Amino acid sequence: MKLIHCILLCVILLCGCTKQNFDSKNAVDEINIMVPSPSNQQNSLKNYSNVNNNIKNEITKIKKCRTDFEVTRNTNIDPCKNLATSTFMVSLKAFLSKKESLAVSSAILWDVLDETDYVAMDKKVVVHGEELNIRIISYCFPIWEQVDTDIEGLNTKWIFVQCWNENHYFFKTLVDGGTAYLIDYMATVIHHELTLVLNCRLMVYYPRPITLYAWKLSHDEFIPAILFTDMNKEGSRYTTHHQLIESPPFTDKWDFYTNGAVLFVAKGEFVEELGIVGADVSCELDWGADSFILSSVDQRDVTHTVHVRFSNDKFIIED
Repeated sequence: MKLIHCILLCVILLCGCTKQNFDSKNAVDEINIMVPSPSNQQNSLKNYSNVNNNIKNEITKIKKCRTDFEVTRNTNIDPCKNLATSTFMVSLKAFLSKKESLAVSSAILWDVLDETDYVAMDKKVVVHGEELNIRIISYCFPIWEQVDTDIEGLNTKWIFVQCWNENHYFFKTLVDGGTAYLIDYMATVIHHELTLVLNCRLMVYYPRPITLYAWKLSHDEFIPAILFTDMNKEGSRYTTHHQLIESPPFTDKWDFYTNGAVLFVAKGEFVEELGIVGADVSCELDWGADSFILSSVDQRDVTHTVHVRFSNDKFIIED
């Protein structure tokens, strides 16, 4: 069932930094959260006279593929199994991979596709003296059937990046049909390469842990950035696992699971009569201080925090 809300737009500034090998000067954020139109008449490309016919035809095709998927999919099986390889998703990726897709604003594309969970976050970063526009698109396909698992935990979430200026255009699917829900992201420059860190909440777990994904634009291609290999810390509060495992258990510590480019953070505590219980984790990004802060609230409403800062080309834990 579609939800009808007001339009919410917010613009935030991303602080810059000037330290060696770590530069996000002149970065600007713009977050566009699209919401349904109050009138179905607005969900028509006829209202957008500035969009050329070729683009209109392609979007019309995407919308038809989406409708066809809803009508023809088998509701007796996990819908996610068919969604990732559906003609709709293939067509949407193909469209976003073209620079011509920029002629259609995120608001227009959202409006035409009639989506309820389509968020575009824009930033600008200077690399090699050239300004680059970065747009991270977080898209969650709405599936409303009752299923055995938490509906939010379905593999229905995609994260795309579009990066461009007058001379260049780059596209990449960063999360491909997973459970990671984008909260925000950072864009900076490390060793003269555009670097992104996505701050995501994994919806398949409860309580909710945090996962950070690091990517960099290297030789005209987005590839994983190895930024989390030095997340080691001696002490009773932390355990670092240099691997990513499925459904890791909660412990009474901060647990960091990483393969270098992905950082999974979970927090648990020991409670009498209950044993080990998990807690939600939140992450506050702060490029202005070359750091981010992880926090979690325990059963006694006490907030526990971990400060992680960037040093010598890697993130490290500091007390």
